[in-house]
Amino acid sequence: MTESGVFDSSGVLGVVRHPWYVAVFILLLWAKDLNLTGITINLVLSAYLVIGTLLEERKLVLEFGDKYRRYQQQVSMFFPLKWLRSTLHHSNRSQAVTSPVSTRGASGTLREPTPDSPGVFGRSPMVARIATLLVFGLAVSAGVRSVHVPPAAFSAERAMAHVRQIARAAHPTGSAEHERVQAYLVAELRALGLEPRLQQTIGIASRFPVAGQVTNILARLPGTGTDGKAILMTAHYDSVAVGPGAADDAAGTAALLETLRALRAGSPLRNDLIIALLDGEEDGLLRAVAFVREHPWARDVGLALCLDAGGTGGRALLYETGERNASLVRAFGRTPNATGSSAMYSGYRRMPNDSDFSELRLAGITGLNIAISERGDRYHTPLDDPAHLDPRSLQHHGDAALGVAREFA
Repeated sequence: MTESGVFDSSGVLGVVRHPWYVAVFILLLWAKDLNLTGITINLVLSAYLVIGTLLEERKLVLEFGDKYRRYQQQVSMFFPLKWLRSTLHHSNRSQAVTSPVSTRGASGTLREPTPDSPGVFGRSPMVARIATLLVFGLAVSAGVRSVHVPPAAFSAERAMAHVRQIARAAHPTGSAEHERVQAYLVAELRALGLEPRLQQTIGIASRFPVAGQVTNILARLPGTGTDGKAILMTAHYDSVAVGPGAADDAAGTAALLETLRALRAGSPLRNDLIIALLDGEEDGLLRAVAFVREHPWARDVGLALCLDAGGTGGRALLYETGERNASLVRAFGRTPNATGSSAMYSGYRRMPNDSDFSELRLAGITGLNIAISERGDRYHTPLDDPAHLDPRSLQHHGDAALGVAREFA
């Protein structure tokens, strides 16, 4: 409380009533872990914080009565919804006010903010926005690595160079731009010391009344073992006709190229790694059908990782696996920044969307289906371009791919 007997709502106390508890919540979110122990610890600590905060709120109401109740009405407990509504309201009215609540004069009476009021984070609305992003954006930030990281690490900056080349324009199957992208990918795989193969065939969809010519680009990185199953990593390099497909799926394709580069710079893998840059996904999953049914490498696959996108931002989320997946999910949880939820699959299977992983599952291949899914309003539109792809999402895509390769291969 201030000396005048009112609750201080300046600074961060005008955004949330319990900023320190919010900071702890953010740390808990930042330390996500898919294994059972990590989830249990997070749930227990979260419950402890919520119960402790509610008890403290009750104590403050009993001690200060209506004065604290007015503060409760003005400022949110954990999530700054009231502050955000107020900020948006004043921004729409073109006022230079960022305070989320009414302030009090020396007499303790309420007065409305004015354009000269200092606000929560000072007089500048931009300062308020930046502070909000810093505080509440920590939970989703992945951290973009530059080209100057160690050679065996994944760099979103390096991968983004591939995205810009692949997603210069829309490149649906059969187009001249598609042929340019295909030639670029073959050249990049050769530059990595691999011998890419083109699987050219007629793909006949198993789930849709569609057929068409496809050209899958395949490469194999040999492991040191001789009796283990291979790890298959897939992404599709075609796009829809209306957009360049930077996220869907140049991001997945670029992530696999950068993952290969990082793996070549590190220790050899135990098992073979098969890279399948597949064609015709946007035309009925034709590419995956052709690979599973016709290519001899498909029989060597013991585990698959599919990278795709349904938006241009957010974390790369594990949303689908195969049957009897407990040990698989536990192992995935050991990879860096692993993120996923079984609840996502419940929603996904009720949607009209599909992915190459569906064809792999029909063939009895288990694995991990991972996708970028936020900002779905740009999905399959001209705005799915390199300028709108969040590089943090690309970094998380690559962290997942590289982590899976090193964990399982």
